Formats: sequence, C-alpha cells, structure tokens
Amino acid sequence: MIAMKTAPHAPAPIDAARSTSRSGRTSFTPVVLAQTVAHAASTVPGVADVRSSRADLVATYGPHTRVSGVTFTHPAPGKLAVEVHIIVSHAAISVISVADAASGRNATALRAQSMPVLLRIASQVRGAVYSTLRGYGARLSAVDVSIDDLQ
Repeated sequence: MIAMKTAPHAPAPIDAARSTSRSGRTSFTPVVLAQTVAHAASTVPGVADVRSSRADLVATYGPHTRVSGVTFTHPAPGKLAVEVHIIVSHAAISVISVADAASGRNATALRAQSMPVLLRIASQVRGAVYSTLRGYGARLSAVDVSIDDLQ
C-alpha cells in the first residue's frame, strides 16, 4: 500500500482499495494509483493509449489485475517516482505535418517540426500525472514519460 493524504477536491477512484490509519492518512493500492495515472495520461490530447510496447512489459500488478504502462518506484523514503509509457496518435503528428506540407516545407523541416509536438505531449502527460497524484498527497520525486510507439 502507498500511504497518501486524500485531498478534499480530488475524490478517490470509485473502486479504490483503501484504508485509513490512525494518523488520518489514506492508503491506496498501487493498482488503484496506476489506474488513476493511466486515466490522467489517457485524457491528454494526442495520447492514443497508455501501455508498454517494449518486450519487458512495464506494468503495475495486483491481485487478478495489472495496469499496463505504469510503474512506481521509491527512490527515497517517502518519495514516489512514476514511469508512464504512452502510445501517441499519428493524428497528433499529422495535423502539423499536413499544415507544414501545405506551406511548402521540405521533409527535414517536417521532422524538425514533429519533435516539439512529441515533447509537448510528454510534458502534458507529466503535468496531468503530477496534478493527479499531488491531489492524493503524493510526494513525487519524478514522473518519467516514455513515448513507446505511434499509432
């Protein structure tokens, strides 16, 4: 269990497996937190899916379930690091590429223009995850976003 203070403005997930200690802190299972992170990341425009496409499957495991594409580590006592693997939609890239092609830019310019889009999507995912987990009182040390594929 990962102990976190529940923020009044951030309701716990409906299916949250949680318990409250004497200190008033609420503990959520890693699977519930991973589901919350996956949902937050999937709401970012341009994200087609939250899952790992790597051979070594990145997931959070629980009883009879797993959440693909999200893992947690504890780099220091009381700190939480999150790793999120996303699949980016081709449409997120194509919109800019089509506009650039219409303006007469060459292929090198199109590739250069695509990089900021991917960085922007990764930054928005990072922000959504930070915001969501901070709402639960998590002390985050890092949110790493990995773009595993385009779909």
